[in-house]
Amino acid sequence: MKRIPIKTATVVVFVLAALLSGYLFYKHLYIKGPDICSALFHSSCSGALSGSLSQLWGLPLGGWGLLYYLAILLLLLMPPLFGASLKKSTHTFIFLLTGIGLLTGVFLIGAMIVHPSLFCPLCLTVHLCNFALFFLFARQHRYGFRQFISTTRNAPRKKAGSALLWQSSSFLISGVFILSAFYGLKAYTLAADNAQRVNLKQAFADYDAQPQRIIPVDAGDPLSADTTGKLALVVFSDFNCPACYRFSAETDSVLKYFNSVCYVVFKQYPLCTNCNPYITTNIHPHSCEAAKASLAASRQGKFWEYHDVLFRQQDITNAAQKCGLQPDLFNAFRNSDTASAILQKNIQEGNSLGITGTPAVFLNGRQIKDTRPGVVEALITRTLQKARLASR
Repeated sequence: MKRIPIKTATVVVFVLAALLSGYLFYKHLYIKGPDICSALFHSSCSGALSGSLSQLWGLPLGGWGLLYYLAILLLLLMPPLFGASLKKSTHTFIFLLTGIGLLTGVFLIGAMIVHPSLFCPLCLTVHLCNFALFFLFARQHRYGFRQFISTTRNAPRKKAGSALLWQSSSFLISGVFILSAFYGLKAYTLAADNAQRVNLKQAFADYDAQPQRIIPVDAGDPLSADTTGKLALVVFSDFNCPACYRFSAETDSVLKYFNSVCYVVFKQYPLCTNCNPYITTNIHPHSCEAAKASLAASRQGKFWEYHDVLFRQQDITNAAQKCGLQPDLFNAFRNSDTASAILQKNIQEGNSLGITGTPAVFLNGRQIKDTRPGVVEALITRTLQKARLASR
């Protein structure tokens, strides 16, 4: 391979990885922003962006990625700015830095394999780019393990002087720049978190302002518990929707802590033109099939188990196997007219309620507009408290 194509490939891979890291940083902070991952791969990066490995020292991994590429860029700029004598030193640091990036990628890909809920196609693309950058820079600079070992061994023999002082000063300036960028990104992260904090007073006011609707519970609708004397939480959802996946954690919390006083009704509203005639854009092309598959799981009494697995894995057949569903019954029902009829009824109900996106959540017939973590539980608690006061 000629030298120019290697440079071109390095630039393309570097820019792609930096752009993807910037997007993942943005998506971590603004979870309701554009979902490129879902649009391109019909999969969600939500698990990775909200998982235990999603940030380090208060900075999302996407932010660390930006710092990583900034550090490499500064090292590349140092010889032209501070003198060609820095070339060998910068090649050493780039080799070391890209090696760390390669090892980090191996670790995080391993984490995705062990914990499939952390799988993120865009994250995987960034890691693969980092692998490529390690070898591309090594080839471009003609600097590998042999040169690194030789440089490390010979470094102490170099004489101190003005050249060494100049080199140290240039690296110090770059280090200060990187440190400033770290604190700048961290400050931006904190500001974004503060701006998106839930205002419960406003959430309560928005909920109270909503008209109360009658939402029927049909025989085919999955229920979490009996309905006698309980609050009704109705959720219109789409199994390929990242926001719905995030909200499923709220549903799980309601099932765990409020099951004795509140039942959950799951209704299907796929954002897919294959089965939903009320939308114009095919946002989630496979969501109709996922909806019918969940109804088939419900027929075998395993809806909520299947609900959790399908949201994490986005694989209809594999989720059925994991839940121990009988394959013949599962496939027969999800392809049946009955499943299609239940799905169409849910979609029509959602349209009559004016649903434009998912998740659409209703507590006792009133829509909860703010579905961020904690709002549903707070509204259930508040509603129960009001009921107790009224009964005194």
